[in-house]
Amino acid sequence: MRSYEKAGLRGGEAETEMVLKRGQQFWGAIVALTMVMTLPFGAPSGAVPVPTPPPRTRETPPDTPPPGSTAANVLPFDSSVMVVLDDAIGSAISQRNQVARAHLKDALSIGSTVLAPAGTPVSIDIIGAQGAKSGDVYGYVDISVEPIVLTDGSRLPLRSPYSHLTQNTTAGHEATVGVEDTIGDIFIPGHIIYRMMRKGRNVTLPVGSMVRTRTLATVSINARGEVAIATPAPVSMPSSAPVSDFRPLPFATQVIAHPNQKPTPYRATPEPTDSPTPSPGPSAAASSSPSSSP
Repeated sequence: MRSYEKAGLRGGEAETEMVLKRGQQFWGAIVALTMVMTLPFGAPSGAVPVPTPPPRTRETPPDTPPPGSTAANVLPFDSSVMVVLDDAIGSAISQRNQVARAHLKDALSIGSTVLAPAGTPVSIDIIGAQGAKSGDVYGYVDISVEPIVLTDGSRLPLRSPYSHLTQNTTAGHEATVGVEDTIGDIFIPGHIIYRMMRKGRNVTLPVGSMVRTRTLATVSINARGEVAIATPAPVSMPSSAPVSDFRPLPFATQVIAHPNQKPTPYRATPEPTDSPTPSPGPSAAASSSPSSSP
């Protein structure tokens, strides 16, 4: 009995090993067939082609124009100009119609010609300002940069890419604040009143802050060394009508006609007659004195 059991166990093990070997041979044949099908024609057996990377080319810097060319004597439109603040600008400290002082960080030059040295004063007008308020309302400041005076006395117009200064909040910040307020309203008593009375944030640019400005004109230097400032032509649309800032007065009084009102005829006062009435003239009255007879 024991020998029979041992023979049965050995027979089962042999059968299992045979199945495993057949499986290995089957999958090996599949892998070999796949490799043969992926090889290109003409390639030696067992060699897998490796793609050759393209040769790296060294990036060469753009050629700088010679000093005598036209491009070297032009400061293009929308060039960047850095300005350093001498006065602080903030939603809580600035007021409307206030002027903040600033200066150029670096010299503004074209080639060897200096248009404006470093430290040239720049004026920044405060168009509007509002401090932070309750209800989580953020403060803001609206600015406008005045034209800068060059060394020859001409004025170069500048602009600020960000004329409306305020706290920059992202969508993630707004979502987080909204979730926090919702949780606080549910679990904290009186949180709704706190949220309504919560004050927003103010924006402040301290002294020494750098503000990026851009030119609104093209500056060029001719062969005689004269500086020319050319502003771009305004964009004109063929189908657009000019818009006036004020309404001109009419040359005559305009009569507003109502739909349900009949116009009344004009009557002169006093009314004229068809023909003039003759006025009575002096008549010959009979003389009471006796006439003398011959």
